[in-house]
Amino acid sequence: MDFWGRQEQAKRYTLILLMLFMLAVGFTIFVMNLLVGMVLYPFEQSTSFIHHSLTAMIIASMLLVIVGGSLWEAYRLREGGRALAGRLGARRIQFETTVPEERMLKNVVEEMSVASSVPMPALYVLDDELGVNAFVAGYRAMDMALVVTWGMLQTLDRYELQGVIAHEYSHIRHGDTQLNLRLVAWVAGLLAVSQLGSWIAQTGFSLQRHVQRNRHADAMFIAIGGLVWLVGSLGVLMARLLKFAILRQREFLADASSMQFTRTNGVLQALLRIRTHPIGTQLHGVYTESISHFCFGQALHSNSLFATHPELDQRICEISPAALRRAKVQERILARKQVDQIEAEMAVQKEVLSLEQEQEIVPIEWHAPLPLPTVRLHPVTVNIKDAVKPLNPQMRQNAARPDVIKRALSTSAGCRELLAAILALRQQIACEPEKHQVSRAIVEALARLDPRLYNSIFLQAIDALGELPASAGRQLLTRLADIIQLDGHIGLLDVLLLERVKSKLNQLPPVVPVAMGHCGTAITILVEALLYVQKLKPEQIAQARIRVLRTILSARQFEAAQKKSMTDAPVNLGQVLQQLAGLLKRERMNILAAAETCLWSDIMMSQEEQDVLDLLYWRMGFEAKTLADYTARKIALEISS
Repeated sequence: MDFWGRQEQAKRYTLILLMLFMLAVGFTIFVMNLLVGMVLYPFEQSTSFIHHSLTAMIIASMLLVIVGGSLWEAYRLREGGRALAGRLGARRIQFETTVPEERMLKNVVEEMSVASSVPMPALYVLDDELGVNAFVAGYRAMDMALVVTWGMLQTLDRYELQGVIAHEYSHIRHGDTQLNLRLVAWVAGLLAVSQLGSWIAQTGFSLQRHVQRNRHADAMFIAIGGLVWLVGSLGVLMARLLKFAILRQREFLADASSMQFTRTNGVLQALLRIRTHPIGTQLHGVYTESISHFCFGQALHSNSLFATHPELDQRICEISPAALRRAKVQERILARKQVDQIEAEMAVQKEVLSLEQEQEIVPIEWHAPLPLPTVRLHPVTVNIKDAVKPLNPQMRQNAARPDVIKRALSTSAGCRELLAAILALRQQIACEPEKHQVSRAIVEALARLDPRLYNSIFLQAIDALGELPASAGRQLLTRLADIIQLDGHIGLLDVLLLERVKSKLNQLPPVVPVAMGHCGTAITILVEALLYVQKLKPEQIAQARIRVLRTILSARQFEAAQKKSMTDAPVNLGQVLQQLAGLLKRERMNILAAAETCLWSDIMMSQEEQDVLDLLYWRMGFEAKTLADYTARKIALEISS
């Protein structure tokens, strides 16, 4: 996106639209004068429609009403954003607040103020609004207020919230807060004409019902009132159309400025997150109509004729067309979740390829080979040592490696062979290395090592892999995927290791935000895969499955999960992990807490279980380095007790 060009274009367009807005006032006066002239023409045939005996009075009266209405509204808004926030019933966030969401907002706003050299506005929250929205209002720094909904604080991660706050700060820096308040006053002036006409007509009806007098005069009273109301409504219609056109351009400018200012995709991720939210950006208070043009997103119904904001898809497309395409592909995947998984995967891959052919800028992503496997019902055990406690991370890192392994780690080709050999050993197929094109020398060297070192060596090989061409990277991923699902089954640790390779090769798709309500099936699959990492009896797995799923899923999702065992069907575990990575941070933390519950159900956590947990934390977007220390301390406490 051409940010600088978009900014200059929006500024020029705004000036043009502001002039057109002023022309709306003149047009309203002209129409009123014209209609009165048409009424008077039969009585004053020497005059024209646009110049008659009442022209001066009409112009003066209309200007008085419009200017008076605008000045009165401006007087009501004279105290700026803080007064407006108080009038809306927003609650002021205190500096010493202990609510985590409010502290996160305060910290983000403080950082933004320091970075932009803009004084920090007063912070308010609309507690009763569950939609994801925010706005900033004020004339000067001393009366500036930033108002957010409780739904926004509950929905957005810090990264996404930073993008929204940067969007609002761009409104402050570009003077949009003053423009928004002035637009309210200008529209109020034109609305005053319509309100005056409505009052005149209602007065005529009232006199006609309750006062015995000349009914022709009463009818004239009603006609004049209706005429004034009609002309005023026409002016309001024009003013709103022009105002909304101005604000649409301002929103594009603010999105571009947010990306420019933060140097991140925070605002893009926020828009994608809102796209999956059940309420979206809608507000339901009585004040929604009056503040809709202030907000980050469309506060009124999305199908409103006078939408104050561009459609979410349009805003996303302006920033990143590829992100919008990925979101739509994700929607297709979710829509097909009731269909046979293999057919759904094939259809989605075709859709992705068709999009890539239409848009060459989208890189071709790797896809799991078909047919898809099922979840392995029993953990892979290479050696009895798998069952003992995990090695200390430093011991794993510093353990002696055979010369063959060291030489392999020194070259890219050797690293690729190491990756294939370790996965082959995990599948217990290393007895036929030629059949699977795995180096016999590397397999024999690995077989002499403690299997608890395999994961550490695997990660070392990934780091030393170097840069590969995209085609070579996809070939490597296909080779590794074929190895881990050779028997038609697949384990969670193998998939997580493959995800690390995908990340190294830049073949891991960007995270697409997703709603928790769409992830019931994915969560069920992950929980079952976690339970099968352990050596539990079937009845123990069934009991743990119910216990864990009940803590994560909603009642409807839990009921659906009870009807079907997900391990019976082919599954793309990589796609499951990709989908869950798009959940909110707190939702991902809940899933990881459930993962710990699954893996710590025994007295002792094995090395494989810890490796799964470490990699799962990484795949969900959390740093796993500190987790290893935490795990070691917890296991030590369990042993000592």
